[in-house]
Amino acid sequence: LTPPQPGDDGERWLAYGNQLYRTRQYDKSVAAFDTAIAKGKELTGNYGKALSLGESKKYKLAEIAIARAIASVPASQRANYYYFWKYQSAIFEALKNYENALKAINTAIELEPNDPILRNEKANVLFTSKKYSEAIAIYTELIWTKPEAYVYYNLGTIRYSTGKTQEAISDFDRAIAINPQWALAYLSRSGAKLALGNNQGAISDSELAIAINPQLAGAYTNRGSAKSALGNNQEAISDFDRAIAINPQVAEAYYNRGGAKYALGKKQEAISDFDKAIAINPQLAAAYVNRGLAKSDLGNNQGAISDYDRAIAINPQFAEAYVNRGIAKYALGNKQGAISDFDRAIAINPQFAKAYVGRGGVKSAIGDKQGAIADLSKGAELFRQQGQTDLYQKVIGLIAQLKGS
Repeated sequence: LTPPQPGDDGERWLAYGNQLYRTRQYDKSVAAFDTAIAKGKELTGNYGKALSLGESKKYKLAEIAIARAIASVPASQRANYYYFWKYQSAIFEALKNYENALKAINTAIELEPNDPILRNEKANVLFTSKKYSEAIAIYTELIWTKPEAYVYYNLGTIRYSTGKTQEAISDFDRAIAINPQWALAYLSRSGAKLALGNNQGAISDSELAIAINPQLAGAYTNRGSAKSALGNNQEAISDFDRAIAINPQVAEAYYNRGGAKYALGKKQEAISDFDKAIAINPQLAAAYVNRGLAKSDLGNNQGAISDYDRAIAINPQFAEAYVNRGIAKYALGNKQGAISDFDRAIAINPQFAKAYVGRGGVKSAIGDKQGAIADLSKGAELFRQQGQTDLYQKVIGLIAQLKGS
């Protein structure tokens, strides 16, 4: 790229800024747009500057630039620049200022009511701000007026997020029927199938995504998760390795690799992977729980309790964290503390068999034989209902021992 001369007009500096932007030289493009602005190109110069700052994730500065661009639009020409408000909405959304994001996208729609992409963007803002029913209403309307693949995909994404997993799969099916080369649609469908326990289906969809885009880290992560669920932990680790090689900042890949290593008995390596997952995403409560399990297995119950405390601080409704903390407390001799944790887990999830069995074990240790039998019986029945035959038989054996003592 040949830089303009200092005496060149604003149009030349604007064109140079656009060239730099297209080649992803964002800092240099901002400087070029600043020069264009100084030479009278306030409107388009500030817009280009906002785009460059947004790509650099300097959202507060981008917010200022796009506001200046909008302020430069003549009242009679607002409809010609509706996309300024569309971009302003995207910046507000990145800043989690959803109220202003909605105001901006609504203005864009008022200026250009015939662009369905704007209504899709509004639905995306509503989805991100957890106004799910309003978002679904817009996506559903768009399907009637413009049944594009991206509309079905977005509808599937929101349905998956709200627990309507089978409906989400149907939406991803429709997106794929319209665009069979959309790797992200296969990836999302694999995640939904994984959530329903359809591990072979998840593997198949992950492989279709990989065939289209071999650099899609999430597809390897999903395939690895499905393989791990099927007991193929060594193959799963290979997939997680590949995902991490593509994108070393995916916490889920480290977390799942840690789980596979734990299943293979590699407790210290598992802890290392959970450490990495937590370093990337300190709010990943499940990583603290699994790291706590590994620490407890290695005899570090106090360290395990610290991890369970962190998980509970992030998610106070995490029943498994209370159960595991109760087990660790019991191992350290804190029987009443253990019972309190099992009580809390049961209050959160009355169908949690492991919590009843854990509490029954502690009650037996403190001499409450009848209370122990009642809890163990409840846990055994739940294991039976859930099809966990081996655990059911094991607990039935414990109850027989108690009754015979």
